[in-house]
Amino acid sequence: MQYHSSPRVLKGANSFLLKNIYQTICENPKYESMRKRIGEVIDEDVIHSRAPFVACTQQCFAIKPGIDGLLDVARRSFCDTSEAIHNLATKYREEFTLPNLKIPYNNRLGFYFIIPLRDITEKLPNKFIQVVRHGKNVHCSSFELASVSLLLSKLIFLGFLGNWALTATLQSFDRAGNFSGLNFQYSTC
Repeated sequence: MQYHSSPRVLKGANSFLLKNIYQTICENPKYESMRKRIGEVIDEDVIHSRAPFVACTQQCFAIKPGIDGLLDVARRSFCDTSEAIHNLATKYREEFTLPNLKIPYNNRLGFYFIIPLRDITEKLPNKFIQVVRHGKNVHCSSFELASVSLLLSKLIFLGFLGNWALTATLQSFDRAGNFSGLNFQYSTC
């Protein structure tokens, strides 16, 4: 899908809101320099996702590499930690003969395991903690998963800080008089 980044698409709009946006932002003589700066910093391939982990991943990679060294290190660690989580799930599938073990993510819990009851022939090994039955599945974790998931949440927070720093930069760009008329807001994953 291709998006138009040119303000010309708004020029002929009939909507009061779109006309107002065009007149207050796009016709501002400083708009082009702000747009150029954003293009230098934001990765154009990043898209919004409703899936929680994908949204956090996209948020961590929204800023182009090389803009912030700390953010680049955090992203590398984020990738390594994500891989470690998926390797742990593979290890548990094989070690405990749980072929349908899934490892979903949500913002509140982080990563956790879902194991279909039909795959559990005996009592789950003691390695699994916080075991709760949900319909035809068991939701649980392990100390290893909790530890790595905590590290990942810290890395997601570092990604958030990097993006926050970008927002602060853009706001200072605004305060410096380089561009007026935009109110930047940022949300966490």
